[in-house]
Amino acid sequence: MLSVLMTVPTLLIHADDATPTFNTTIPSQLIDFSNDITLTTFTNVYHMSVDVGDGYYAFSQTDGDPGTWLETPRAGLADCQYMSITYRTSVSSPASFYYNTSDNAETFVETWSWNATGDWVTQVIHLPKWGAADAEIGFGYLRFDFFESGRNGDVVDVKHMAFFATEEEANGFNYDEYIAKLEWEYNQPEETEAPTEPADTKEPE
Repeated sequence: MLSVLMTVPTLLIHADDATPTFNTTIPSQLIDFSNDITLTTFTNVYHMSVDVGDGYYAFSQTDGDPGTWLETPRAGLADCQYMSITYRTSVSSPASFYYNTSDNAETFVETWSWNATGDWVTQVIHLPKWGAADAEIGFGYLRFDFFESGRNGDVVDVKHMAFFATEEEANGFNYDEYIAKLEWEYNQPEETEAPTEPADTKEPE
């Protein structure tokens, strides 16, 4: 059953149409904040509030060092060397990922700074330490610290984060096209080998 919480581009397909072309690369992992379902996968939300907006989450600092554990990515570290993230904020504070490897061999931190334009921006961020891991190694956990040196009341709105193996793939990502592709494949099972319902359209169990 598809959730009414998600809006996707209109795509008219007729029975005799050829498979449409979607102008996007395919992420190794997508963390989607366009609905309230992803919020149920967070654990250990601390020192911040999370509000579900219209197609995004608003993360607001309520105390020092705010963050949360995100759902552990299924993709391997080597497939997540670059992140495409769409957000808006007026805060230039650094943000960080903290994570360990699935074999508990190493713990890392990746840090970058928000682009404080106050407008929606899409930023591609290199995560070089992830790429240094063996291709077979996955994530043990993924913690997102939103403001490393922010102040109470600081806010960042985030639409989605998509992870890729290469910078070229990250730069080629188009969220709307990707979601339209998933929807088309799900509704055209005869055109795909094993159509899978997009995770961000599933009803909570």
